[in-house]
Amino acid sequence: MPTPAKTIRLIAAAAAIACQTASADTPAPSLAAVPKAARSVHLRYKSPFGDAAISAVEGSVTVRIAQERSFYMCMGFACGYCGFQQLSGGRRVFIFSVWDPGDPFDFSARPDNVPKARQTVPLYAREGVRINRFGGEGTGGQAMMDYDWIPGRKESVRITCGPDGEGRTAFTAWLADREKPGEWIKMATFSTVHSANNPLKQAHSFIEDFFRNGVSATRVRRADFTGVAFTDANGVRKPCETAVFTADSNPITTIDALPAPDGWTLVTGGNTRNATTKLWGAVPRGGKSATPAEGAR
Repeated sequence: MPTPAKTIRLIAAAAAIACQTASADTPAPSLAAVPKAARSVHLRYKSPFGDAAISAVEGSVTVRIAQERSFYMCMGFACGYCGFQQLSGGRRVFIFSVWDPGDPFDFSARPDNVPKARQTVPLYAREGVRINRFGGEGTGGQAMMDYDWIPGRKESVRITCGPDGEGRTAFTAWLADREKPGEWIKMATFSTVHSANNPLKQAHSFIEDFFRNGVSATRVRRADFTGVAFTDANGVRKPCETAVFTADSNPITTIDALPAPDGWTLVTGGNTRNATTKLWGAVPRGGKSATPAEGAR
């Protein structure tokens, strides 16, 4: 199985690119009419380099309101994502996943049905990181580690990529070192079949409720996504200035997106009102860019 979250994966990445157009202009429904889950909300980041190839993308998340069985996805890209989940019983984890080539919407996909030559394979895992293959929403490789992130504390990730032989790309997830500010910890590297010119395209973040018990839709989830920056193939780093607010096909309108210092805030669930940004609306970055961390090379 891919993760405890049954609906995240590349579905959210696709949603960030070809998101639903349901209107968020109508009044919030009564709690009795709310579907089982809070609506998944996304920020689709506009690269300051346009369509040019990116060698790294980074960002931070500060969870402001956490709920059980929720995913605060810090940085996603066309064939993977990296972020933080709260599971049942208060357990919290770091997660990094990369897909095999194929259909991420194939809910019957089994990891053992993928030919070896087309499988995502692990090249590195830090001590304490568990490596698995997943299926059920496409197939691919997953790295997970118990990690005591807490609401109100900023966590930063960086994704780098590079060629790994003919027709393959290696993606590495880095986590900012809490004890050594400005340095990064290498968490895991996966190699997958990906020969596109810009493997880190479609950068995005999201919040997802994967509890889906009805009550979970009545509870607010809120997080700040900040310090988003892109590095091009020549090593030039630039901050992201604009994000586009999108959401999944869940019709409820208890969602919002707004500028935050050095970034953006996403909110979903509970009595949230869509008072700031309508779906597909552009949200400017608030404040100044943070100083980039070094060491992820």
